Amino acid sequence: MLTIKEADKAYQEAWKACLEAKIKAKLKRNRFMNVLEKVLLGLGVTFVVFGLMFALSFIVAWPVMLLWNLLCPVLFGLPVIGYWQAWGLNLLCGLLIKSMNIRAKQG
Repeated sequence: MLTIKEADKAYQEAWKACLEAKIKAKLKRNRFMNVLEKVLLGLGVTFVVFGLMFALSFIVAWPVMLLWNLLCPVLFGLPVIGYWQAWGLNLLCGLLIKSMNIRAKQG
């Protein structure tokens, strides 16, 4: 037979083990959540940055269109371009200049 003291001691040890298991589980969950939060934050920042870059490309297309339409038809006899053509021209020039920069750094 167990005495009251022994039963109380066994109960306290079981309770302590249960609490330790809960704390360990919570710490594992917290570590997972911290990693998940960092990944989601990184994805969110990435989407915001790419979204701003995309929006900026539309904003920059307007001055390209204006400059082209003011200068190129008069100087070179080229046709007038629209907004979407200016956006495409801006995108094309950006891609070409970036690829030239990569080659210049390598060689």
